[in-house]
Amino acid sequence: METLETSLEPARLFLLQVVAFLPRLLAAAVILLVGWLIAKAARFAIEKALRAINFHVLTERAGLDQVLRQGGSQADTTRLVAVLVYWLVLLASLMVAVNSMGLRY
Repeated sequence: METLETSLEPARLFLLQVVAFLPRLLAAAVILLVGWLIAKAARFAIEKALRAINFHVLTERAGLDQVLRQGGSQADTTRLVAVLVYWLVLLASLMVAVNSMGLRY
């Protein structure tokens, strides 16, 4: 009987580690979900704010939109800035989620 307990001890320790890791995994998933929602809101707000102050007119006059069109992009500089903010917020939330799980990046 003692050999059975000895052979099952590593499996028991593994299951304890898995159960201890699950709350951290759930917290990371929640952080990613909240980060994604914040990123979408930031992208929307940045694009609306830049359009409200006529940033797209300024970049059109400066020729930046023409450069983007020549490069094959369908988006203007206002959308490009908003998408850049979106991805930066997503990256930040990914880093926070990885840190909350105790992993190294």
